[in-house]
Amino acid sequence: MGLRKIVTIVALPACVCWPAISQTSIETENRPPSLVFKDATGAVVTSVPVDRKYGVPAVMMEISASANTAYVLNGIGKSAQRSISAADIAAGRWSEVMSRDVNGRSLSVINLATGRLVRVINVGAGKQVEMLISQDGRRLFCYTLSAVLQENSPGFAAAHLQKSRGSRVVNVIDTSSNQIIRTFNLLHSPGSALPKARFIESFLSSSPDAKYLLVTFTGFTRNINRPSWQRLALFSVSATRPPIVIDAHKPMIWSMLSENERFLFVASGDRADRSGVVHIVNVETGKIIDTTIDDPGPSTAHHRELSAFLGGTPPSWAGAKQGVWIHTRNGIRFISETGDVGNEISVPGQDKAAALLSLNRALWFVAVPDMKQHSGTLQVVNLKRSSISNYPLSDAPLRLIRLGSSTGLWLLGRQEMRPISETGTLGDRSILLNKPHKRAEADASDADLFLNGEPGETISLGEDRAAILVTSRTGGSVHRVALLNLRQLQLATVITTMSNREKTKIVGGRWLKMAAIAAAEGAAEGAILGGAGLPLNSFDSLNAQLAAAGMPEGLANEILAGQPGGRNLYVLDKDMHKVSVIDTQIGTVVGRIPVDKQVTVIHVSLDGRHLICTGPGFRRELDLERGPLSKS
Repeated sequence: MGLRKIVTIVALPACVCWPAISQTSIETENRPPSLVFKDATGAVVTSVPVDRKYGVPAVMMEISASANTAYVLNGIGKSAQRSISAADIAAGRWSEVMSRDVNGRSLSVINLATGRLVRVINVGAGKQVEMLISQDGRRLFCYTLSAVLQENSPGFAAAHLQKSRGSRVVNVIDTSSNQIIRTFNLLHSPGSALPKARFIESFLSSSPDAKYLLVTFTGFTRNINRPSWQRLALFSVSATRPPIVIDAHKPMIWSMLSENERFLFVASGDRADRSGVVHIVNVETGKIIDTTIDDPGPSTAHHRELSAFLGGTPPSWAGAKQGVWIHTRNGIRFISETGDVGNEISVPGQDKAAALLSLNRALWFVAVPDMKQHSGTLQVVNLKRSSISNYPLSDAPLRLIRLGSSTGLWLLGRQEMRPISETGTLGDRSILLNKPHKRAEADASDADLFLNGEPGETISLGEDRAAILVTSRTGGSVHRVALLNLRQLQLATVITTMSNREKTKIVGGRWLKMAAIAAAEGAAEGAILGGAGLPLNSFDSLNAQLAAAGMPEGLANEILAGQPGGRNLYVLDKDMHKVSVIDTQIGTVVGRIPVDKQVTVIHVSLDGRHLICTGPGFRRELDLERGPLSKS
């Protein structure tokens, strides 16, 4: 089971899977910067003050699906010394109560069923605050930093190590009671005093059931680009005991808990060295075993994902022992809880391969493309037997994806999509996406409908249907979406989401903006602001100014959203700021929903009634049953 890393949140997370909210909608307000919770009639029930950054509300929020509760970080200077009482709320004394402590930070706890504030939790003083929700939603980790922060320091939590002035505290909140059940002082915890450093980075992660909190510390003494030391500390949330500490002499690459969560595996290595070390920690006893691995996988950022651990089924020789698979330069090897290392299974071409575990984690599918030959190989690795079966492919694979039912595994290439069984058998038939190469035309079907482009984002629309975004060879937008019939293995239809007239209007509008910028800067004297054109010799300089102004050079790719078993597909166009609604049964655009210019990501709530639109400092839910729908 993997570990989750915390990152800096300046605006609302765009890709978090929030639960369906049937009675409460959440929106941001710019003046004053706040996050408001509204009831079904649109009336504001609760308004939470938040910080402002880069001119927009900087919202930090986590949601516990199990508790149906939202946790919102209150703005600086808006924290209460105590929980706000029902009398304060009824009397509207929010501002008065929240201004009583300008240094402390707190979280507003909102019941999503009613949209009402139920509690304010104080988390201590600190300008920098991060939050991490456990996978099961039962625990919320709130990380508060109080120190002299450096703007140009590496990482979100780099700070001067001044113990008399600074602190780093993690409060563990039980989401069922909204009480702080544990507090960890990372700088002053017994048994984990940190070495000296000028700057320190710290990253948090937790086990899926939140029994353990892991903190990785990286110290910088002289060169802020080259760490001087690295340490991992494991804190027990359920038991009162000193943390378990691992001091790595090489950069840490990856960490993973065993399936029974009794052992923690930590890999460290150096790209200049041909060997690495796996630290095996018994999280109950604190005992640590270090095992050297010869010829480990590369630890560069480009290869790090494929050099990580693989949580597949142990090989037969391991018996009942727990362990993980680690990637090496030429394949994978299994390491058990006792430090035993198995033979290497050779899996070449991992830096370019697409890989996915079977649902029972016994098979590992690796699709290796050969772009020059427009072909590839599917390697099915039986982890228990430590054997490989190779299947030649007539199309270069791009991705391994799951579509339709939970067991639907597909191999996606540029020219076709082919199903794969959970036992590793390639399907006899495929969905033809693009016209095949001449050497394969004899085996192709008589299909006359093709993408005429590259396969982009692909999503499920139920057990038997899927949608695929069509892009250009360079990854740009062509404003077409294809519908797939997974049961009949057919490309059902290709739908255009933007007309040539609309494209011309957008490009023309940008051209006028370029001319206006040039005229204002004096860089394009004689530019015709009526839209006839610009001097060719000024285009490069204007394009540079356009990029500096944050304007896109081309049309943006759309974002797809759908509901399992639902009839409609939603396609966000970030240039027109509209969502095209496609009726998948008739295969056509039936209307458009205007959205705010800040919206960059959309998804449909689990109940299928709301379209959740998010962007920097923005979140809004549109009622799909009563929302605005235009024909333009």
